[in-house]
Amino acid sequence: MGSPDASRRGVRKTASIGALVVVLLIAGCGGGDGGSEAIDLTKRLAPGGDFYAVVDVATLKQDLGLPEDADPLDITAESDPVAELVSPALSPLAGLVDPEIAEALDLGAVDAAAASSIGSDGVTVISTTADTGEVGSALGDLGFEDRGGILEGDGEGAPTFRLEEGFILVAADPSLLRDLPAEPADELPAPMLGELDGSGIFISTRPSACTTGFGMGSDADGSGEVGFLVEGGADAARLELDEDAGISFGVPEVDGALITVAVDSDDGSAAAPAAAALLLVNYDC
Repeated sequence: MGSPDASRRGVRKTASIGALVVVLLIAGCGGGDGGSEAIDLTKRLAPGGDFYAVVDVATLKQDLGLPEDADPLDITAESDPVAELVSPALSPLAGLVDPEIAEALDLGAVDAAAASSIGSDGVTVISTTADTGEVGSALGDLGFEDRGGILEGDGEGAPTFRLEEGFILVAADPSLLRDLPAEPADELPAPMLGELDGSGIFISTRPSACTTGFGMGSDADGSGEVGFLVEGGADAARLELDEDAGISFGVPEVDGALITVAVDSDDGSAAAPAAAALLLVNYDC
């Protein structure tokens, strides 16, 4: 497969991708296509993020046979095979809110969520059918105060909220919410966000060797896809796939700089995150 130096470089690149996936799944920093409501939520987030994560909650509930008003945070506890789809977009929110706040937010009304992070700073935006005026009143009853359009709580580590009709934006740092524009951007903040399909989509914009982006999309049945953006154009012959641990791949597809490959699992678990975490997929620069 080339020189020993090239092989060592390949090992380092593969390991970096595996470490990245661990970050995505544990830290929650990371569906549908480019025109979906879930993907469009990212237009409300700042460009230039390290990670973007999107989850189409309404589709997941339907595919899993869950009630329309099911709390999406419960999906991670009750449905391990799809926890990988929900956690990256919603775990920043889960880490910021206690049960009383979660009740005030009426999370059962969430249709979709998106999160982004730049370094250690993150923002989550959710689309909701709840009355955000009532959400604001409920948060006010819990001690949150309106400070220049941002609802801030007392105490260190309290989350902050910006409420709009149909949308709730959440961050630990209120300045992040103040810096966001009043209207969504015209363009998606990261190129791969419009290129991958799935109920859960996770994107890293961190460059590595010849790649400028890495992403994966997954659906509730475990199927999904993995993709890379490659400087100078992608080459299908350089995509290394190792079918192991019940993971199988389709035929790679190249569209300019983007290369994607379908992935599936034998047991219905989310195949794309598993394939990346187990180092079964790599682009050999």
